Amino acid sequence: MSLQQIRKILLLMASIAIGIVIGANLINDVFAEQETEVEEALINTAGENYVNGLPVETMEYTYTDKEVEYLAIAIYCEAGADYVSDEARYMVGNVILNRVESDIYPNTIAEVLTQYKQYGTFYKTGVVWPDRAYTKLESHAVDRARVIAADLINGKRVLDSDVLFQAEFPQGQQVVAHVDSIYFCR
Repeated sequence: MSLQQIRKILLLMASIAIGIVIGANLINDVFAEQETEVEEALINTAGENYVNGLPVETMEYTYTDKEVEYLAIAIYCEAGADYVSDEARYMVGNVILNRVESDIYPNTIAEVLTQYKQYGTFYKTGVVWPDRAYTKLESHAVDRARVIAADLINGKRVLDSDVLFQAEFPQGQQVVAHVDSIYFCR
């Protein structure tokens, strides 16, 4: 068995384990009653996207409802406060998908989000909604994160594909945008 085959098996096993943990945490009556725009079985993002008015070709990806939910959770955790603009939320989600589509990061949303010390404590907890997301006060921010995640999964892009960093400080080689105290960098 080659090293690459072993790596794929280990990644699959880790993904299954993460899925079990996350699945247990997502079963909640609060969300069972909510009707969202992300309840389709599969969403396909094939086609062309436009960045700065120019078409940008992307690879064809198919995402599951669970992955849409993971993206929404990450958008909420990274930019969910009501003072944060939708522009910043789109950019956060776009960076995550850029990483998925990049050759230097893992190729699933869950794997990108659970990389060691990359997105909060997801590497320890799995991709789960924080407790505050279940409060009435946060319902608007949770709904916004879900809508934005669905838009991004369906092909909306607001950043070039080489923008792979987002944080409260500059990193990488170039700051592309600074929105709502979040730096987006290539």
